[in-house]
Amino acid sequence: MVKFSSGYFTMGKPPAVSGTSAEEPPHQVYLSSFAIDKYEVTLQEYTLFLNTCSSPQLHYNKYMADPDRAGIVYRDGEYHVLSGRRLFPVVFVSYYNAAAFASWRGMRLPTEAEWEYAAKGRTYSDYTFTNMKEQHYPFGLHLSNVFPVTNFAELKSSSGLYNICGNVWEWCADWYDPNYYGSSPLTNPEGRMTDNTRVVRSGSPAYAAYKARLTYRDHEYPAVISPYLGFRCAVSTEE
Repeated sequence: MVKFSSGYFTMGKPPAVSGTSAEEPPHQVYLSSFAIDKYEVTLQEYTLFLNTCSSPQLHYNKYMADPDRAGIVYRDGEYHVLSGRRLFPVVFVSYYNAAAFASWRGMRLPTEAEWEYAAKGRTYSDYTFTNMKEQHYPFGLHLSNVFPVTNFAELKSSSGLYNICGNVWEWCADWYDPNYYGSSPLTNPEGRMTDNTRVVRSGSPAYAAYKARLTYRDHEYPAVISPYLGFRCAVSTEE
């Protein structure tokens, strides 16, 4: 995990930068200290969860057993990762699946503010997205699979997070509100329920590159599962 000390940062994009109205206005946010996973949760980690949690049938679905898409199979009374897929991010997980896994680890999903702070630091930056374009990161190819979580080390964030933009979309804890930035609290914002969807961040090779910007906001219904939607975990820490 990567640890972040408490402090202020500027959340959102400057008006001069192209983007969407949901990313504005830029505003100061104070966050308590926290830590976030260096990598997206992998198939290996999620399979361990399935084999030890009390209700695995609630967190496994038929899409996970498709070898060309998800890479987990149920065989001989246990869940297994297909050969060569151990370090791929788990996908086809709903918000509820992701939250259950995080709780099993004694953790939680990151808030949207924590995710953005971890991705870009204290001020606005397009660093990861810009470098992905320069390195010809394969956006927009509608790939059937994503990439191992340890890939693209040269594109990791300034804080050392891997694939914070562009491998799989990542669930955040917050309810989504496109107008939230205009009235969000200064300290530890957690979103506001307005349309029954949860925030997702990061982007994916199956989507346009502009959606992988560090401030881009999107959302999905909590029960949605997708071959391009995963997560990473976070935890509150002491200073």
